[in-house]
Amino acid sequence: MKNKITLSKLLAIAFFAMVTITSCTKDESPVPNSATNGSASSCSSRTQRAYHEHFTAVSAITPTATGVFNPGSGSGNATHIGNANMAFNQLVTFYNGVPVGSTAAPVNQFYSNTLASAGITNVPNTVSSITYDNSGNSVWFTSSTGTVLTPVSATRINFSATLDIIGGSGKFTGATGQVELEGHFNPQLPNQAAVLESDGSITY
Repeated sequence: MKNKITLSKLLAIAFFAMVTITSCTKDESPVPNSATNGSASSCSSRTQRAYHEHFTAVSAITPTATGVFNPGSGSGNATHIGNANMAFNQLVTFYNGVPVGSTAAPVNQFYSNTLASAGITNVPNTVSSITYDNSGNSVWFTSSTGTVLTPVSATRINFSATLDIIGGSGKFTGATGQVELEGHFNPQLPNQAAVLESDGSITY
């Protein structure tokens, strides 16, 4: 009888372990939990997923005492979010008085109140671009290389940048990854919405 009870206990433990492992199994590449940057998870790994965004956004050149900035915002969609909003801020760089690109600037500088009204708070000043919904979910971006402007014609300027994902909120807390941003705008019509596309991967 003692042997039977011991065997039953062993089988129960094995079954529990199998259920636990199965509940943490994901369909895509797992990432060790040590990279979660403090995000809460009941499993020992996160998942790397393809990430894509498409937005139209309007920005406005804004001179200040500390430099010329280009804050902007828009709407569109993003994978793992669906319909979403975005906001960004860039410090414009000039050469011989002509804008040639921009570098990351805090999105909080112009959009902290907008984000707070959507339930997005405690965004660090290292975040220069943010994609968010109205349920507290957001993905945080910054660029260490800056944005490059490429004139194509009198009515079209292309821009591109590599953006690092440096965190998020809601289900994206502790997110990491990288995307390539590309877009274009019409310099003759500054109030016309620019088109932005991002492709890459996100781990959360």
